[in-house]
Amino acid sequence: MLSDGASWRLSPACDLVANIGRNKELVLSVDNSCLVPGKDALVQEAKYFGIKQRQKVNALIDSVVSGVQGWEQVFQKFGVPCDDKEVIGRDIQQRLSLVSG
Repeated sequence: MLSDGASWRLSPACDLVANIGRNKELVLSVDNSCLVPGKDALVQEAKYFGIKQRQKVNALIDSVVSGVQGWEQVFQKFGVPCDDKEVIGRDIQQRLSLVSG
């Protein structure tokens, strides 16, 4: 988190490394929940980060989903081991299914 003295915002590189261990979640929680957030939770939380127009929130979510959908090619390009690809890939697919559509 970064502060400008008046408010807080997420840093450009925030909570990037997935915890695929016991709780299968990142450190940053959404909606005060330990569960993987769905699209509705992300839309609701966006207002706390200054994004109040639903159309803008949906466009941001769609943009992230679009970028993440190429994860397999990125893993291939950087030589991610097959076992890691399988475990992490399952988690990525689950999250994509929760926010897509």
